[in-house]
Amino acid sequence: MDRLAEDYLLDSDASVRVVVGLDIEYGKKGSLKATISVWRTHVAHTDDGDELRVVQEIADEVCPALRQLSVVFLSDISV
Repeated sequence: MDRLAEDYLLDSDASVRVVVGLDIEYGKKGSLKATISVWRTHVAHTDDGDELRVVQEIADEVCPALRQLSVVFLSDISV
C-alpha cells in the first residue's frame, strides 16, 4: 500500500494532500481487527530546489473494535 499511496500523491502533483489506508482483517471468523495508515506530501527544500516527498505519518496503527461501524454505500445515497 505504501507504493500505491506514494504514486497517487506524487502523480497528483500536490492536488491530493492525504491518502488514508484502512486494512480490515477478513477471513478470520469474528475478527474485528483493522489498522489505519496515513500518508501526506511534504515539500523538502534542497540545494537543487524544492522537492515533493511523501511522508507516512501513521503506520499500521490498530483501530479500536469495529463493533459500531456503519457502512454506507454510494448507491444508497441519492445524488
